[in-house]
Amino acid sequence: MHFGKHNVDFMLPSLRKEWEDPEKIVSQIPIQPNFDIVDLGCGPGFFTLPLSETTDGKVYAIDASQEMIDALKQRIDGRSNIVTIKAPAEKIPLPDLSADLVFIANAYHDFDDRDEVLSEIYRILRAGRFLVDIDWKKEETTRGPPIDIRIDKKEAMLEIASHNFDIESEIEAGPHHYGLIFKKI
Repeated sequence: MHFGKHNVDFMLPSLRKEWEDPEKIVSQIPIQPNFDIVDLGCGPGFFTLPLSETTDGKVYAIDASQEMIDALKQRIDGRSNIVTIKAPAEKIPLPDLSADLVFIANAYHDFDDRDEVLSEIYRILRAGRFLVDIDWKKEETTRGPPIDIRIDKKEAMLEIASHNFDIESEIEAGPHHYGLIFKKI
């Protein structure tokens, strides 16, 4: 997948908050002050920065695109708990049982091998901890990826649950997105 400068610009504007409010979304997640969080497919950090404000633990911002990692690095602004990592979601370079929360926003539908990604997430999550999937509803919207590559909420629920995750709850993610919280079994 290729990301150009226009994609970075699209992914960061303040207008985006009108239809996808990161603070509102993050506030609905059961994050404890010491959580180690993985923002998988972090892009330029639209959610990374709000996530970093919720924990004293580490926030591992992982993206396969160097351009996105570079854009995030310019926005970190002294936050010492954010660690940027360029890596594909299928090969997360973290030890087993090293995260309390894996957060995916607008990226699950883009992963090349979702089964491998889910296996990696299961591997790095501590017992009883959380996976959050925020993604585009599979319906026509004025923005977002083509409808044919989006994943229906029910399909995402079944796919993720098949990798030893229980659906914990749904969260309000805006007019164009669904939000799902899963717990590692």
